[in-house]
Amino acid sequence: MAAGFTDVEGPGFLSFCFNLILMGILIVQTYVYYVAFRKDHWAMKTTVYFTFVIELVQTVMMMVDRFQVFVVDFADVAALDLHLRMWFSVPILTGISSTVTQGFFAYRLYVLSKSWISPIIVIIGTLCQFAAALTNGIISRNLAMHEMPSTKNFVTWWCVSTAVTDVLIAILMTYHLLRMKTGIQQTDRLLTRIITLTIETGTLTAILAIIIVVLSFAVQAPWFFIFTDVIGKVYANNLLVMFNRRVDMSVGNKATVHHMSSSGLHGSGTLGEQSIKFASADQTLSQPSASSVGEMYHKEKQASVV
Repeated sequence: MAAGFTDVEGPGFLSFCFNLILMGILIVQTYVYYVAFRKDHWAMKTTVYFTFVIELVQTVMMMVDRFQVFVVDFADVAALDLHLRMWFSVPILTGISSTVTQGFFAYRLYVLSKSWISPIIVIIGTLCQFAAALTNGIISRNLAMHEMPSTKNFVTWWCVSTAVTDVLIAILMTYHLLRMKTGIQQTDRLLTRIITLTIETGTLTAILAIIIVVLSFAVQAPWFFIFTDVIGKVYANNLLVMFNRRVDMSVGNKATVHHMSSSGLHGSGTLGEQSIKFASADQTLSQPSASSVGEMYHKEKQASVV
């Protein structure tokens, strides 16, 4: 082997550990979604459960690879350099996961803007990163572990297109959400929280993609595996955060129910004894009337006095 044992197996082992941790978080988030939003539209449910299955398959494949290296082929030095199933489990499955998440944001942009311009921009970036992920997987299929740094040009294409798309999503989402502010304090506060969450999730994946590019050029050994192997889980968890955040954002904010749905998240469900209600799809961009907001305000004041 051209590279030492630590440089070859170290990144794969650490990335597998982080992958398991993020998979555990994803399981919890998926369960929360299952309990709280059973009445969501079938398309939303399909998006969530499809993403979960993709990430579960990736984790199982990585587990099988680690078992083969450290148990089945134990003490076989040559086996440590085998790429095994990672050509498929990492770039291709991660590309699918990120495509689903970015595609969901493209849909939200369409709901917000009622125009195809912003969604098409995001879709173009999404297709570029998926094409790069697919190409990287195919090229790396027959490479040994110590040869993986040779794919850094394709990794750069993949990660740069991913980062650019994530940044564009954050900018476009912020722009369209800011345009929806009405001056009603409760509504504007909710929109601000959605904007903050969108920026945070998009920035996180963009930063990870940039770190991967830097490591692929700065370090000869494949230490960038630590981040490429987990970025798919980060995308999946970001997606579930956006869905499950409705619980926190909607409870006690009945006056802003219609604004919550305008972010592209609509449906209904229950979590424990709390009732969470959202506007239906045909009310996506409707605004609460001043009279209804006033009535709700007076009712809340009377209830607080009692």
